[in-house]
Amino acid sequence: MIKVNQIKPNFPLLMLAKKGVLRNMSDDELRKIHKFVYAVGPSIADLDEALIERMHNIGFLLFPYTLNKEEDMERFINAGIDGAFTNYPDLLRKQFRLDNGEVFE
Repeated sequence: MIKVNQIKPNFPLLMLAKKGVLRNMSDDELRKIHKFVYAVGPSIADLDEALIERMHNIGFLLFPYTLNKEEDMERFINAGIDGAFTNYPDLLRKQFRLDNGEVFE
C-alpha cells in the first residue's frame, strides 16, 4: 500500500484487515496509515461497536467484510458502518434503506 501511495498519491486506498489486526495496532500506527488509507475493512468476526467508534475517531470510513446476515447488517449499520462487502447486496441495500436508484459512495 505504501508503494501504491508513492506511485499514485491521490489514489484512494482501503485496507482489508483480518481478525485482530486493527485491534492490535496502536492509535499512532493507525494515524500513520490514515495518511494514505481512507477506509478500513475489518473482518465481520472482529467487528463491534467499540471498533467502529475507534476507527471513526481516527478518521477512517468503515467497510467490514463479509456482512451477510440481515440481523448483523441492521446492528452494524445502526452502529455506524459506512458500507460493507456482502454476498447479498439486495439485503444490504434494504438495510441501508436505499432504493434501486441510489449508489453507495
